[in-house]
Amino acid sequence: PRTSADESAQAASATKRIDYANGDVYEGQVVAVLREDEDLEGDLGEGSVVSREGVEVDVPEEGEDEGKGVEGLHLPHGQGKMDYHTGEVYEGAWVRGRREGKGRWQKITPEGSSEVFEGDFSQDLPEGYGELKVDGWEYVGGFKGGRMEGKGEMRYTKKREVYRGDMLDNRRHGSGVLSFLQDDGTESGESVSMWYMDKMVGQGQARNLTISSLNLALGYIPK
Repeated sequence: PRTSADESAQAASATKRIDYANGDVYEGQVVAVLREDEDLEGDLGEGSVVSREGVEVDVPEEGEDEGKGVEGLHLPHGQGKMDYHTGEVYEGAWVRGRREGKGRWQKITPEGSSEVFEGDFSQDLPEGYGELKVDGWEYVGGFKGGRMEGKGEMRYTKKREVYRGDMLDNRRHGSGVLSFLQDDGTESGESVSMWYMDKMVGQGQARNLTISSLNLALGYIPK
């Protein structure tokens, strides 16, 4: 079946650069905005109008073809890259000004830490399947409304733990398996249990527990 991203690629025009009033810069495929376009806010009669992105443009005179594009106003549509004034960067698929389809989002803080998401987007937010990497942990699995939800795997690189199971609202919630990372990168000491809002409920059922993983579970790492 055809997706919105497929339709985006067909409707998109040649590559353009859009400089937004807030400092964001977009380079990629675009689609022209029409007078009857619902993405615009304000009066669509004579004079000027302010788009959803805050770019002020002139619209056609009353009586002109309503299907005519508004000169100088386009929306990201197709494949393109947005450099946000906040330091974020998104590169991937767009549909009428929104991130829609496969894409990659990244943010690097002034302190040097980074966050990277690569996967599916819908209505500007991660939705479906994706990979999120943050300093200290990584997640691969389901997303809903921009939050980790569904089945997934969480790797805590600093805590040396791996969780596989259900996620809800960015938390471990439901049935899951917790294991521990060894020095050689292998896993051991799996514990199957139920989770409620990121906390283990009751006693987990341990399997393949080793002395090394038991030390990690107790917070003791031999010198």
